[in-house]
Amino acid sequence: MNFWKALLLTAGLWMVGHCFAADVDLSRMNSTMLFARLYEISETAIEYKGKTFRVKGYYQLAKDEIDGKTYLVLLLSDAAACCNFSFEIEWLAGEKIPKKGSRITVEGTFNPIFEENVIIPQLKKARIVP
Repeated sequence: MNFWKALLLTAGLWMVGHCFAADVDLSRMNSTMLFARLYEISETAIEYKGKTFRVKGYYQLAKDEIDGKTYLVLLLSDAAACCNFSFEIEWLAGEKIPKKGSRITVEGTFNPIFEENVIIPQLKKARIVP
Protein backbone atom coordinates (compact mmCIF):
# COMPACT_ATOMS: atom_id res chain seq x y z
CA MET A 1 0.00 0.00 0.00
CA ASN A 2 1.39 3.36 -0.90
CA PHE A 3 1.77 6.29 1.50
CA TRP A 4 -1.16 8.34 0.10
CA LYS A 5 -3.64 5.47 0.17
CA ALA A 6 -2.61 4.69 3.77
CA LEU A 7 -3.10 8.34 4.70
CA LEU A 8 -6.53 8.45 3.05
CA LEU A 9 -7.58 5.21 4.76
CA THR A 10 -6.58 6.68 8.10
CA ALA A 11 -8.59 9.83 7.39
CA GLY A 12 -11.58 7.75 6.27
CA LEU A 13 -11.54 9.19 2.75
CA TRP A 14 -10.74 6.04 0.79
CA MET A 15 -13.88 4.05 -0.03
CA VAL A 16 -14.61 1.37 -2.58
CA GLY A 17 -11.39 2.08 -4.41
CA HIS A 18 -12.11 5.78 -4.90
CA CYS A 19 -10.93 8.91 -3.17
CA PHE A 20 -13.67 11.39 -2.44
CA ALA A 21 -14.89 13.94 0.05
CA ALA A 22 -18.51 15.05 0.33
CA ASP A 23 -18.98 18.80 0.34
CA VAL A 24 -21.45 18.43 3.21
CA ASP A 25 -21.14 15.37 5.47
CA LEU A 26 -24.14 15.05 7.79
CA SER A 27 -23.62 11.34 8.42
CA ARG A 28 -21.46 11.61 11.53
CA MET A 29 -23.22 14.43 13.39
CA ASN A 30 -25.16 13.91 16.61
CA SER A 31 -28.85 14.80 16.41
CA THR A 32 -28.43 18.27 17.96
CA MET A 33 -25.76 19.31 15.48
CA LEU A 34 -27.56 17.59 12.62
CA PHE A 35 -30.82 19.46 13.10
CA ALA A 36 -29.03 22.79 13.64
CA ARG A 37 -27.21 22.23 10.34
CA LEU A 38 -30.39 21.11 8.55
CA TYR A 39 -32.15 24.28 9.69
CA GLU A 40 -29.27 26.38 8.34
CA ILE A 41 -29.34 24.45 5.05
CA SER A 42 -33.10 24.89 4.68
CA GLU A 43 -32.76 28.65 5.22
CA THR A 44 -29.98 29.00 2.60
CA ALA A 45 -30.83 26.06 0.30
CA ILE A 46 -29.90 27.77 -2.96
CA GLU A 47 -26.29 28.17 -1.73
CA TYR A 48 -25.98 24.38 -1.45
CA LYS A 49 -27.39 23.51 -4.89
CA GLY A 50 -25.04 21.16 -6.73
CA LYS A 51 -22.99 20.27 -3.66
CA THR A 52 -22.38 16.64 -2.73
CA PHE A 53 -24.17 15.59 0.46
CA ARG A 54 -23.59 12.51 2.59
CA VAL A 55 -26.51 11.68 4.88
CA LYS A 56 -27.45 8.75 7.14
CA GLY A 57 -31.09 7.91 7.74
CA TYR A 58 -33.94 5.48 7.16
CA TYR A 59 -35.15 4.70 3.66
CA GLN A 60 -38.92 5.16 3.40
CA LEU A 61 -41.71 5.61 0.91
CA ALA A 62 -43.97 8.62 1.45
CA LYS A 63 -47.34 8.92 -0.25
CA ASP A 64 -48.81 12.34 -0.98
CA GLU A 65 -52.45 12.14 0.10
CA ILE A 66 -53.47 14.89 -2.34
CA ASP A 67 -52.07 13.64 -5.65
CA GLY A 68 -51.42 10.01 -4.67
CA LYS A 69 -47.79 10.15 -5.81
CA THR A 70 -45.27 8.05 -3.87
CA TYR A 71 -41.91 9.61 -3.04
CA LEU A 72 -38.67 7.84 -2.16
CA VAL A 73 -37.20 9.53 0.91
CA LEU A 74 -34.38 9.35 3.39
CA LEU A 75 -35.88 10.12 6.81
CA LEU A 76 -33.80 11.66 9.58
CA SER A 77 -35.12 11.75 13.16
CA ASP A 78 -33.72 13.34 16.28
CA ALA A 79 -32.91 11.32 19.41
CA ALA A 80 -36.40 11.85 20.89
CA ALA A 81 -38.02 11.00 17.53
CA CYS A 82 -40.13 14.14 17.79
CA CYS A 83 -38.56 16.03 14.89
CA ASN A 84 -38.17 14.67 11.40
CA PHE A 85 -36.48 15.88 8.25
CA SER A 86 -36.39 14.11 4.93
CA PHE A 87 -34.60 14.24 1.62
CA GLU A 88 -36.36 13.10 -1.53
CA ILE A 89 -34.13 10.55 -3.24
CA GLU A 90 -33.53 10.20 -6.97
CA TRP A 91 -31.37 7.10 -7.31
CA LEU A 92 -28.39 6.86 -9.63
CA ALA A 93 -29.24 4.62 -12.59
CA GLY A 94 -28.47 1.01 -11.70
CA GLU A 95 -28.29 1.62 -7.94
CA LYS A 96 -29.69 -1.27 -5.91
CA ILE A 97 -32.77 0.02 -4.09
CA PRO A 98 -32.75 -0.84 -0.35
CA LYS A 99 -35.64 -2.35 1.61
CA LYS A 100 -38.12 0.05 3.16
CA GLY A 101 -37.01 0.91 6.71
CA SER A 102 -33.32 0.19 6.06
CA ARG A 103 -30.80 2.43 7.81
CA ILE A 104 -28.45 3.59 5.07
CA THR A 105 -25.87 6.22 4.25
CA VAL A 106 -26.52 7.99 0.97
CA GLU A 107 -24.37 10.31 -1.08
CA GLY A 108 -25.91 12.50 -3.75
CA THR A 109 -26.09 15.95 -5.32
CA PHE A 110 -28.25 18.44 -3.45
CA ASN A 111 -31.07 19.89 -5.53
CA PRO A 112 -33.56 22.11 -3.70
CA ILE A 113 -36.99 22.09 -5.35
CA PHE A 114 -39.01 25.25 -4.74
CA GLU A 115 -42.72 24.49 -4.76
CA GLU A 116 -45.46 26.83 -3.48
CA ASN A 117 -43.26 28.57 -0.87
CA VAL A 118 -41.91 25.20 0.32
CA ILE A 119 -38.41 23.87 -0.25
CA ILE A 120 -38.20 20.16 -0.96
CA PRO A 121 -34.63 18.97 -0.40
CA GLN A 122 -33.68 16.39 -3.01
CA LEU A 123 -30.59 14.26 -3.49
CA LYS A 124 -30.04 13.47 -7.18
CA LYS A 125 -27.86 10.67 -8.53
CA ALA A 126 -27.94 9.19 -5.03
CA ARG A 127 -26.00 6.07 -4.21
CA ILE A 128 -25.54 4.03 -1.07
CA VAL A 129 -22.10 4.34 0.49
CA PRO A 130 -20.46 2.43 3.37
